[in-house]
Amino acid sequence: MALTTLSNVNAAGTAALNTFIRDIVIDQFQQNTRFKGLGRVVNLPMGSYTYQFDIVSDTGLTLANTTITEGNTPNAKAFAMSRVTVTTEERMAHHVLTEKMLRQGQHKLDVFEIAGRELGRGMANVFDKYIQSKINDGTNVIYATGSARGSVGTGNNITEDMVHQGMTTLAGNSAPKLEQEKYVMVIHPNIAYNLRSETAGFIDFAKYNAQEKIFNGEIGSMWGVKVVVSDNVDFFAGEGSSGANVYPCYMMGEEAFGVVLGKDLTTGIVMPTRSESDPHAQRGNVAAEFDLGADILKQESLVRLEVGASYEG
Repeated sequence: MALTTLSNVNAAGTAALNTFIRDIVIDQFQQNTRFKGLGRVVNLPMGSYTYQFDIVSDTGLTLANTTITEGNTPNAKAFAMSRVTVTTEERMAHHVLTEKMLRQGQHKLDVFEIAGRELGRGMANVFDKYIQSKINDGTNVIYATGSARGSVGTGNNITEDMVHQGMTTLAGNSAPKLEQEKYVMVIHPNIAYNLRSETAGFIDFAKYNAQEKIFNGEIGSMWGVKVVVSDNVDFFAGEGSSGANVYPCYMMGEEAFGVVLGKDLTTGIVMPTRSESDPHAQRGNVAAEFDLGADILKQESLVRLEVGASYEG
């Protein structure tokens, strides 16, 4: 039964409405998160909260140490691994829908749908900001000017040369590339304004060939780096020169960070129902939650550019 009218909702029952809202919340979450598809994602079995990522160290193979003398067994080469332990944290949110609000809507489905959309977008924002808080510990930083965040002013904008420097740093670290053999950079919308003015090197995504995958929020590429825009990206408010806002731009290769989901995004609804806490059935809600952990896996696969913005919308 298609849930299109109030009578449909009443006839189908809460279970059908739960499914309908779940699909809306998850769809909005998937559309609006940017970082999830860029890291190594692990889903834990029910009841597990910690995961250890195995990270292979540089094996140090060279032309010289792989040369052998006929008849002699070559020397063994060390194979080392390290581990990054990630523990998940529970994140929950819900929107309260009053009985009056539900009555004033054209029908209940409208109100639940609107609330579900906003909840999905909000949880995507929480997801991305959590990952950003972890990858801010990256040690490879390129400042638009000077050698510290406090030197960066509003006029120190991102340039084609900075993107080239970031890409060169990753390539020099032998950082493996992501899909289509390219690195990816996530930026704030205010930085996209300046980056697009670098017309010599910027390629709009509309000019890609039909087979190329486009990431959520991707606007184009420069120097082989795919550029993704996200308003989920936090900036360092007032930490630049003369109180300027400083914007991080996260450029990454494969396995720059890992994401652990102890429980993927789940949702639920509660219709207004008489209870001890709500004796007059005045409140319903739409809820969502997930268990999330994240951390940097390979510092050599992550570079952060820190820049100013000439326009802040």
